[in-house]
Amino acid sequence: EEQSSLFTLADLVVMPSVSEPFGIIPLESMSNGTPVIVSKQSGVAEVITRALKVDFWDTDEMANNILAVIRNKALSDTLQKEGLAQAKGITWDKAALKMKTLYQTIS
Repeated sequence: EEQSSLFTLADLVVMPSVSEPFGIIPLESMSNGTPVIVSKQSGVAEVITRALKVDFWDTDEMANNILAVIRNKALSDTLQKEGLAQAKGITWDKAALKMKTLYQTIS
């Protein structure tokens, strides 16, 4: 509960990981309506489409995206709304079903 309230207080969550197998923080952020910026190299970047993505080494582009979200209310609102909707659709049950289907396809 406390964690959720912290996400809702944040204007933006940035995860500029060099390498991250998945990274649950962006999904937790999105599920609380907080806009997200992730590095393209993170595993979660393959799953989420309603977030801004930047190469971890491109600090200028990362800064530009941070400023864009903070300064542009329409962009922030869109990322909040779309991210929240996407996060609600990402569940462990759906991931398990996808894996089951994949295994059945290749066996």
